[in-house]
Amino acid sequence: MKKIVMMMGAAASLLGCGEFRSDARPEILPETLPKAASEAPAESEVSAMNDGLTVNAAEITGDDAVVRFSDILDQYRALNSRLEDVTARLQLANAPLCSQIVRDPGYTVHTLSDYPAQLQQVARSFLSVDEGLSVRTVRAGGPAQLAGIAAGDRLVGVNGRRFAGGLTQRKFYERVTQTAFESERATLTIARPIAEAEPNIMSFELRPQNICGFPAHVVFDETVNGHTDGSAIWITSELMRTVDDDVNLALIVAHEMAHAMAGHVLLTPTDEERKSLELMADSMALVMLARAGFDLGRAISYWTRADNPQRLSQSRSETHPSITQRLQNFEAAQRAVQTAQREGRALDFSILPLPAL
Repeated sequence: MKKIVMMMGAAASLLGCGEFRSDARPEILPETLPKAASEAPAESEVSAMNDGLTVNAAEITGDDAVVRFSDILDQYRALNSRLEDVTARLQLANAPLCSQIVRDPGYTVHTLSDYPAQLQQVARSFLSVDEGLSVRTVRAGGPAQLAGIAAGDRLVGVNGRRFAGGLTQRKFYERVTQTAFESERATLTIARPIAEAEPNIMSFELRPQNICGFPAHVVFDETVNGHTDGSAIWITSELMRTVDDDVNLALIVAHEMAHAMAGHVLLTPTDEERKSLELMADSMALVMLARAGFDLGRAISYWTRADNPQRLSQSRSETHPSITQRLQNFEAAQRAVQTAQREGRALDFSILPLPAL
C-alpha cells in the first residue's frame, strides 16, 4: 500500500524534538486527523498526497474516493494504535512515580463528530461509528479486554446511570466515568451491534487501573517532532513513520512524559538551564523504560545511528545538548539503572546522577 497523507488546513507548529512549552497546544482530533484551529477547510482545500503526487480531494470521486479515504483511516488508526500501545506500557509501569494519576478502563471512545466532514461517511461505513459514543480501541491485556468489551460496542451507561446524548455527551461521559472508575469495580453497560438485528444489551464488570495521567496523541504533520504542554504528549505522524522501532518510540514518549512529570513546562529556563532539563528528562526516561521492560541498550544505540532523524536538528540547536552529551548522559543513567538492579534497589529517579554539561 502506498503512503497517503491527508493534510487538513494549517499544520500544528511545534518546536524541536524533545521540546516542552506552555504557550501553545495544538488542537487535534486525537483518534484520527488534526482539526483546523478555526472552521474546517473547504473540500477543495483538502489534499491527499500519494508518494509525492498531490491529488485535489474534489477530484477524487466515487469508489476511488472511498478507497483513498479508507486507506487514510486505516493508516491513521494504525499510527494511533501503535502510539497507544507503547504509551500504555509506560503509563502502567511508571504510575508509582507519576505526579498525575488517572483511572484507566482500558478502552478509548469516539463519535462521528470526531471526524472531519469529508471523512464522516467513510468513518460511518468502515468504523461503524455514529452520533453516539462507542468503543474505538481496546487495549491488549487491559481491564476492558479482560472484561469482554470489544471495539464497536455502543456505550449505554455505567453503574446503572445512563449516558446522555447530544452535543455535551462526551463531557457528561467523562464526568460520570471519572467518578465511577475511582472505585475498584465499575459496571459498564453497552449495546453490541448485531447484523440485521437489534443490538444486544450487555453489562460488564471493569476493574480500572492506575496509570500515569499524561496521554500521548498523534499530530498529523510532516515534520519530525515531539512535544509536551505539561498535560499531554504530542508526537507527529512523520516522527512515528521515521522511528520504526517501538523501543525508540518509547524513549521519545518517555522523554516527553518526564518533562511533564517534572513540571518543566512551568519553568522559564535560560538556554543552558534548558540543556540541563533535557538531560534530566533523558535520564528519567531511561528509568521509565527499564521499569516498563524495554531494552535500554537498544534505546541508547538509537542515538549512535547515522539515520537518527534528530541528529541534524540537535547539532544546530542552541537549547538542546549535543548528541555526544546526550549519549554520555544516557550511558551514565544506564549504569545507574544496572547498579540499582544488581543491588536489588527500587528503580526510581533517586538512583540517577545529576546531569552535567
